[in-house]
Amino acid sequence: MRSTLLGSVALHCVAHAPCPVVVVHPAAVQVPLRVVVGIDDSAMSRAALARAAAEARRLGGELEVVAVQPPVAYWSEVQAVVLPPIAEAREQLRQRAGEIVAEVLGNATPARVRVEDGAPGEVLPRVAAGAALLVVGSRSRSRVAGMLLGSVALHCAVSAPCPVMVVHPERTRAADRPATAEEPAAASAG
Repeated sequence: MRSTLLGSVALHCVAHAPCPVVVVHPAAVQVPLRVVVGIDDSAMSRAALARAAAEARRLGGELEVVAVQPPVAYWSEVQAVVLPPIAEAREQLRQRAGEIVAEVLGNATPARVRVEDGAPGEVLPRVAAGAALLVVGSRSRSRVAGMLLGSVALHCAVSAPCPVMVVHPERTRAADRPATAEEPAAASAG
């Protein structure tokens, strides 16, 4: 139901466009300009990071890379689950996020890496408050329009207090060359 708030045209564009799509929400942008990107250890996340770095350079803004540590459950219904202490897990996530940034960007774009606790779909919109742009990747695993985005991308597109760019996996067909999306499609949030 939440996706209906975005509007059917905007949702369709975000879910089906073969290029990155920006959903523009009216928002106050704070200075210095920031481009926020959520990352994990997936190939789609790397594509979103590369696109966010390009947007940060284009805007002359700072790149803020956010890795989110989901809530940790220490007990299951069957047995106790032993996990590393939260501080240790946060530091491991910070190191891995730094490695991903170095792999994808090298020295091309300076980036600030931060680790936040919580659910990514809730954390990323909160962190992006005042940003010029929030960039998220979409795994596009399902054919159902609302699920095609993935829950994090959909939640961000609907609820972020700033423009949101959803980066899709490159779509190729046997007869087509891979799409190169230099300019994102734009969709209104209304």
